[in-house]
Amino acid sequence: MIFIHGLLGSHLNWDAQVNSPLLQHYRLITYDLRGHGLSGKPALGR
Repeated sequence: MIFIHGLLGSHLNWDAQVNSPLLQHYRLITYDLRGHGLSGKPALGR
């Protein structure tokens, strides 16, 4: 499963799902969209 956060979110929004024992049988993928959370941020605002 791929978890994609919304506006002003980050991969941390999905901690409850990633740590849930019920979902450990699945491959769970979380990431930060460009400019959010721990992702790189554009230097020129583009």
